[in-house]
Amino acid sequence: MIMERGVAGVSTRDLAQRVGVSEALIFHYFKSKAGLLEAAALSRETLLSSLLEVLEKPASNNLAATLQSLTEAASKRLRPGTPGWAFCSIMLSRDPRTQDFRETGLSVLTNARSRFADWLEDSGRLRTDGFAAACSFFEGVLFLVATLPSEAQAWDESAPEAFAGLALRWCQIHLGDA
Repeated sequence: MIMERGVAGVSTRDLAQRVGVSEALIFHYFKSKAGLLEAAALSRETLLSSLLEVLEKPASNNLAATLQSLTEAASKRLRPGTPGWAFCSIMLSRDPRTQDFRETGLSVLTNARSRFADWLEDSGRLRTDGFAAACSFFEGVLFLVATLPSEAQAWDESAPEAFAGLALRWCQIHLGDA
């Protein structure tokens, strides 16, 4: 529904009717429509959930393989029509009706970026600062989402190579032994 009409075009009443629950139940669990967006961004179907899952474990000796795995997940989980695509579209939007969602999304992204930076620093394998490395990863992903085709078939043809290139360039810049 959100993919069809955009976040601003869907009310919590619409969502409640679609899934067969009361609107009060949505507000009980999520407090706001922005809270619902945050929960969706962290669901198991998003890139952020993949990243947070990686961060639960100590950094492996092979950070390049970890980054390759994350960029492969990005290629799949940010595909047009997915919750990840919707989240990124909102984050890249300038629509004033989605300002509260962008603020919530920015908070989610900032937290994930900080955790990723700390995790990278703890690896002891970076040639650059962990914060700079984390920022460049997030910025690279958002750049690709903003510039790759928005049709699913065209995405499938170009995204895997583009995200693999992001992983390769990231490793060349940030890993001391790459």
